[in-house]
Amino acid sequence: EPWFHVRDFGTGLDNEQVLNIYTRYGASTKTNSNDFIGQLGLGSKSPFSYVDAFDVVAIKAGVKRTYSMYRNEQGMPSVALLGEQPTDEPNGVTVKMPVRMEDNNRFADKANAVFRWFAALPTITGRSGFGVQMPQWLWEGQGWRVAKHNQPAVVLMGRVAYPLDPNALANIKPAQRAMLKLPLVLDMGIGDAEVFQRPTGLLTGQRLALAVLLLALADRLDRQHGGGDAAVVEDGADLVLVF
Repeated sequence: EPWFHVRDFGTGLDNEQVLNIYTRYGASTKTNSNDFIGQLGLGSKSPFSYVDAFDVVAIKAGVKRTYSMYRNEQGMPSVALLGEQPTDEPNGVTVKMPVRMEDNNRFADKANAVFRWFAALPTITGRSGFGVQMPQWLWEGQGWRVAKHNQPAVVLMGRVAYPLDPNALANIKPAQRAMLKLPLVLDMGIGDAEVFQRPTGLLTGQRLALAVLLLALADRLDRQHGGGDAAVVEDGADLVLVF
């Protein structure tokens, strides 16, 4: 049957790390650093949102281990070591799971939505004709961009685009809130905004950096259009910039 797999060439995982990371929600190797994407301890268990079991191959320090990840009788993540052997393959981890035939296109669409923010694209195999549609920009400045295509405002941290909830932002001006109706992309460093684990995945960053970026965008548009106060108003189904 069709399957989906991801292979990285990072530091790899040893047996103790695999057992710790894949059996405990909240366990992560990135919790104490803003240098890496992640830290919530959910990504390693994310295949369980689609399947009840999946395979992991972990290579580290010349040892290759193959595991089956499954849910136990209590529904909790469990690990079975299937094999262990020496190898000269480079360190890294492979995660593989089956995919229902009817979900092939949905996986491709989701992959495009994720990879379009990557500066360096991964090597993609097994899907003929697949290409990542990279975003095109209408305006851009330091720390912000406005896309040509229609999309919600997002904050880009570590190449992950988090939808921005304007209603959850405190202490911003009405003009700044109006700017969030644009297809806006705000660039932030990992950890510069707060991510809350909600079903919608919304990000509600309340750092000063957000207000500064919005002001910079408004000022840039003001200068380009002859000064005055920039605003976004609704005209039927359209959004119109007014100065």
